[in-house]
Amino acid sequence: MKIEMLRGIALIATLGVIERQTATAQNLLVNPGFETGNFAGWTLSGSTAFEGVSSSFATTPYTGSYSAFFGAVNTYNIISQTFATTAGDQYNISFALDNSGGPYSEVDVDWGGKQVWDIQPTGTFGWTVFGFDELATGSSTTVSFAFRQDPSYFNLDDTSVVDLTGNTAFTAVDNISTLAPPIPDPNKPAYVPDHGAGFWTAAATLLGLCAVAGSQSRQPIAIRVR
Repeated sequence: MKIEMLRGIALIATLGVIERQTATAQNLLVNPGFETGNFAGWTLSGSTAFEGVSSSFATTPYTGSYSAFFGAVNTYNIISQTFATTAGDQYNISFALDNSGGPYSEVDVDWGGKQVWDIQPTGTFGWTVFGFDELATGSSTTVSFAFRQDPSYFNLDDTSVVDLTGNTAFTAVDNISTLAPPIPDPNKPAYVPDHGAGFWTAAATLLGLCAVAGSQSRQPIAIRVR
Protein backbone atom coordinates (compact mmCIF):
# COMPACT_ATOMS: atom_id res chain seq x y z
CA MET A 1 0.00 0.00 0.00
CA LYS A 2 2.79 2.41 0.93
CA ILE A 3 4.65 1.54 -2.27
CA GLU A 4 1.58 2.25 -4.41
CA MET A 5 1.02 5.51 -2.56
CA LEU A 6 4.61 6.57 -3.16
CA ARG A 7 4.27 5.67 -6.84
CA GLY A 8 1.14 7.80 -7.05
CA ILE A 9 2.85 10.75 -5.41
CA ALA A 10 5.81 10.39 -7.76
CA LEU A 11 3.48 10.30 -10.78
CA ILE A 12 1.63 13.43 -9.66
CA ALA A 13 4.94 15.22 -9.08
CA THR A 14 6.18 14.17 -12.53
CA LEU A 15 3.00 15.39 -14.21
CA GLY A 16 3.32 18.68 -12.34
CA VAL A 17 6.87 19.16 -13.65
CA ILE A 18 5.76 18.33 -17.20
CA GLU A 19 2.86 20.78 -16.91
CA ARG A 20 5.15 23.56 -15.68
CA GLN A 21 7.64 22.82 -18.47
CA THR A 22 4.86 22.91 -21.05
CA ALA A 23 3.55 26.21 -19.73
CA THR A 24 7.04 27.67 -19.81
CA ALA A 25 7.70 26.36 -23.32
CA GLN A 26 4.59 28.11 -24.65
CA ASN A 27 6.29 31.50 -24.55
CA LEU A 28 8.58 31.83 -27.58
CA LEU A 29 10.51 34.77 -26.13
CA VAL A 30 13.83 34.40 -24.33
CA ASN A 31 14.20 36.27 -21.04
CA PRO A 32 10.65 37.63 -21.38
CA GLY A 33 10.55 39.21 -17.92
CA PHE A 34 14.21 40.35 -17.89
CA GLU A 35 14.85 38.10 -14.91
CA THR A 36 18.51 37.74 -15.95
CA GLY A 37 18.89 41.33 -14.76
CA ASN A 38 19.82 42.49 -18.26
CA PHE A 39 18.70 42.35 -21.91
CA ALA A 40 20.07 38.85 -22.58
CA GLY A 41 18.21 37.33 -25.53
CA TRP A 42 17.08 40.70 -26.86
CA THR A 43 18.57 42.78 -29.69
CA LEU A 44 18.91 46.49 -28.91
CA SER A 45 18.69 49.14 -31.62
CA GLY A 46 17.66 52.73 -32.10
CA SER A 47 18.86 54.84 -29.19
CA THR A 48 20.47 52.98 -26.28
CA ALA A 49 20.35 56.03 -23.99
CA PHE A 50 18.07 56.04 -20.95
CA GLU A 51 17.29 52.32 -21.03
CA GLY A 52 18.13 49.40 -18.81
CA VAL A 53 16.90 46.64 -16.51
CA SER A 54 16.32 47.28 -12.82
CA SER A 55 14.54 45.98 -9.75
CA SER A 56 13.36 49.43 -8.66
CA PHE A 57 13.99 52.15 -11.28
CA ALA A 58 10.87 54.30 -11.96
CA THR A 59 8.67 51.55 -10.48
CA THR A 60 8.79 48.08 -9.01
CA PRO A 61 8.48 45.10 -11.41
CA TYR A 62 5.06 43.81 -12.39
CA THR A 63 6.17 40.29 -11.43
CA GLY A 64 9.49 38.75 -10.47
CA SER A 65 12.59 40.72 -9.55
CA TYR A 66 13.24 42.87 -12.63
CA SER A 67 11.60 44.95 -15.33
CA ALA A 68 13.03 47.02 -18.20
CA PHE A 69 12.86 50.82 -18.37
CA PHE A 70 12.98 53.13 -21.39
CA GLY A 71 13.20 56.92 -21.63
CA ALA A 72 14.50 57.88 -25.09
CA VAL A 73 14.09 61.60 -25.89
CA ASN A 74 13.22 62.70 -29.45
CA THR A 75 13.96 59.18 -30.67
CA TYR A 76 13.16 55.53 -29.87
CA ASN A 77 14.63 52.81 -27.66
CA ILE A 78 13.99 49.53 -29.52
CA ILE A 79 14.27 45.92 -28.36
CA SER A 80 13.45 42.93 -30.54
CA GLN A 81 13.61 39.15 -30.83
CA THR A 82 13.35 36.79 -33.80
CA PHE A 83 11.95 33.28 -33.35
CA ALA A 84 10.65 30.34 -35.39
CA THR A 85 6.99 30.55 -36.41
CA THR A 86 4.57 28.55 -38.55
CA ALA A 87 3.10 30.44 -41.49
CA GLY A 88 -0.65 30.70 -41.13
CA ASP A 89 -0.67 30.20 -37.34
CA GLN A 90 -2.19 32.82 -35.04
CA TYR A 91 0.03 34.17 -32.25
CA ASN A 92 -0.91 36.04 -29.10
CA ILE A 93 1.40 38.91 -28.13
CA SER A 94 1.11 40.31 -24.61
CA PHE A 95 3.11 42.50 -22.23
CA ALA A 96 2.80 44.52 -19.03
CA LEU A 97 3.42 48.27 -19.37
CA ASP A 98 3.81 51.09 -16.84
CA ASN A 99 3.96 54.79 -17.75
CA SER A 100 5.46 57.22 -15.23
CA GLY A 101 5.30 60.34 -17.42
CA GLY A 102 2.98 62.35 -19.62
CA PRO A 103 3.36 63.78 -23.14
CA TYR A 104 5.28 63.37 -25.24
CA SER A 105 5.33 59.58 -24.92
CA GLU A 106 4.75 56.70 -27.32
CA VAL A 107 5.01 52.92 -27.45
CA ASP A 108 4.62 50.83 -30.56
CA VAL A 109 4.89 47.14 -31.35
CA ASP A 110 6.11 45.80 -34.69
CA TRP A 111 5.32 42.25 -35.86
CA GLY A 112 7.22 40.91 -38.86
CA GLY A 113 8.47 44.40 -39.74
CA LYS A 114 5.00 45.97 -39.62
CA GLN A 115 3.60 48.30 -36.99
CA VAL A 116 0.65 46.50 -35.38
CA TRP A 117 0.03 48.52 -32.18
CA ASP A 118 0.75 52.08 -31.15
CA ILE A 119 -0.31 54.15 -28.18
CA GLN A 120 0.44 57.75 -27.26
CA PRO A 121 -0.87 58.21 -23.70
CA THR A 122 -1.57 61.70 -22.42
CA GLY A 123 -1.05 60.82 -18.78
CA THR A 124 0.52 58.37 -16.39
CA PHE A 125 -0.82 54.87 -15.68
CA GLY A 126 0.25 51.94 -13.56
CA TRP A 127 0.99 48.41 -14.68
CA THR A 128 -1.46 47.39 -17.40
CA VAL A 129 -1.39 44.15 -19.38
CA PHE A 130 -2.02 44.56 -23.11
CA GLY A 131 -2.50 41.76 -25.61
CA PHE A 132 -3.63 41.04 -29.16
CA ASP A 133 -3.33 38.43 -31.91
CA GLU A 134 -1.29 38.47 -35.10
CA LEU A 135 -0.82 36.04 -37.99
CA ALA A 136 2.61 34.62 -38.90
CA THR A 137 3.46 34.74 -42.59
CA GLY A 138 6.81 32.98 -42.58
CA SER A 139 9.05 30.44 -40.87
CA SER A 140 10.47 33.13 -38.60
CA THR A 141 9.08 36.39 -37.21
CA THR A 142 10.57 39.38 -35.42
CA VAL A 143 8.66 41.19 -32.69
CA SER A 144 9.95 44.57 -31.54
CA PHE A 145 8.98 47.13 -28.93
CA ALA A 146 9.83 50.82 -29.47
CA PHE A 147 9.62 53.51 -26.78
CA ARG A 148 9.81 57.28 -26.76
CA GLN A 149 9.34 58.99 -23.39
CA ASP A 150 10.54 62.60 -23.33
CA PRO A 151 9.55 63.60 -19.82
CA SER A 152 9.98 60.33 -17.92
CA TYR A 153 10.08 56.53 -18.37
CA PHE A 154 8.13 53.49 -19.51
CA ASN A 155 8.63 50.15 -17.77
CA LEU A 156 8.10 46.82 -19.55
CA ASP A 157 7.65 43.36 -18.03
CA ASP A 158 6.23 39.90 -18.74
CA THR A 159 6.45 39.96 -22.53
CA SER A 160 4.98 36.93 -24.25
CA VAL A 161 4.43 35.43 -27.70
CA VAL A 162 2.40 32.20 -27.82
CA ASP A 163 1.25 30.12 -30.80
CA LEU A 164 -2.51 29.80 -30.42
CA THR A 165 -3.01 27.19 -33.13
CA GLY A 166 -3.79 23.88 -31.48
CA ASN A 167 -3.00 25.34 -28.06
CA THR A 168 -6.43 25.13 -26.46
CA ALA A 169 -5.05 25.14 -22.90
CA PHE A 170 -3.74 28.69 -23.23
CA THR A 171 -5.98 31.68 -22.54
CA ALA A 172 -5.02 34.48 -24.89
CA VAL A 173 -4.66 38.02 -23.57
CA ASP A 174 -7.00 40.34 -25.46
CA ASN A 175 -6.74 43.95 -24.31
CA ILE A 176 -5.87 46.84 -26.59
CA SER A 177 -8.24 49.47 -25.25
CA THR A 178 -8.09 49.60 -21.44
CA LEU A 179 -6.77 53.17 -21.60
CA ALA A 180 -7.85 54.25 -25.07
CA PRO A 181 -7.90 52.72 -28.54
CA PRO A 182 -4.42 52.39 -30.04
CA ILE A 183 -3.53 55.48 -32.07
CA PRO A 184 -1.99 54.80 -35.48
CA ASP A 185 0.96 57.13 -35.95
CA PRO A 186 1.10 58.32 -39.59
CA ASN A 187 4.30 60.25 -38.91
CA LYS A 188 6.22 57.33 -37.44
CA PRO A 189 8.87 56.07 -39.89
CA ALA A 190 8.57 52.54 -41.22
CA TYR A 191 10.29 49.93 -39.09
CA VAL A 192 13.96 49.31 -39.74
CA PRO A 193 16.51 48.02 -37.19
CA ASP A 194 17.43 51.63 -36.41
CA HIS A 195 14.23 53.58 -36.96
CA GLY A 196 15.06 55.83 -34.05
CA ALA A 197 18.45 57.38 -34.75
CA GLY A 198 18.10 56.56 -38.46
CA PHE A 199 15.04 58.76 -38.83
CA TRP A 200 16.71 61.82 -37.35
CA THR A 201 19.86 61.23 -39.38
CA ALA A 202 17.75 61.14 -42.53
CA ALA A 203 15.96 64.33 -41.49
CA ALA A 204 19.26 66.12 -40.92
CA THR A 205 20.50 64.95 -44.33
CA LEU A 206 17.31 66.25 -45.98
CA LEU A 207 17.73 69.63 -44.31
CA GLY A 208 21.33 69.81 -45.49
CA LEU A 209 20.45 68.98 -49.10
CA CYS A 210 17.61 71.50 -49.15
CA ALA A 211 19.87 74.19 -47.71
CA VAL A 212 22.40 73.58 -50.50
CA ALA A 213 19.69 73.71 -53.12
CA GLY A 214 18.33 76.93 -51.63
CA SER A 215 21.68 78.66 -51.69
CA GLN A 216 22.22 77.69 -55.32
CA SER A 217 18.82 78.87 -56.55
CA ARG A 218 18.67 81.88 -54.21
CA GLN A 219 15.01 81.03 -53.69
CA PRO A 220 13.58 80.71 -50.17
CA ILE A 221 12.66 77.17 -49.22
CA ALA A 222 10.31 76.30 -46.36
CA ILE A 223 10.89 72.93 -44.75
CA ARG A 224 8.79 71.28 -42.09
CA VAL A 225 9.95 68.03 -40.48
CA ARG A 226 7.09 66.22 -38.79
